[in-house]
Amino acid sequence: MEYAQNQYKYLLEHLSDISQLHIQKNCLVCQKIENLDLELEAVITKLNQYWQIILTANEPNVITEEPLKQLEQISLYRYKDIDGQIKTLLTPQ
Repeated sequence: MEYAQNQYKYLLEHLSDISQLHIQKNCLVCQKIENLDLELEAVITKLNQYWQIILTANEPNVITEEPLKQLEQISLYRYKDIDGQIKTLLTPQ
């Protein structure tokens, strides 16, 4: 669980730092960056949802079919870590 939490924190910290680099109006590059920031916010929201699903699934109770499907979806999510390696959010641990 600690491993998953560390991965989650890394992703949020890394993505949040990048989103604050450019904040100007009437600039094509800045508009593109603003669009990327919106996409970033959507990814962060999705990661927060994933984290809540993982926390719920980690509770000692019977998991219904829907959370199991959600966990399967989360297990397919890939990201590039600080070393450039592609990793999954969930591992068999």
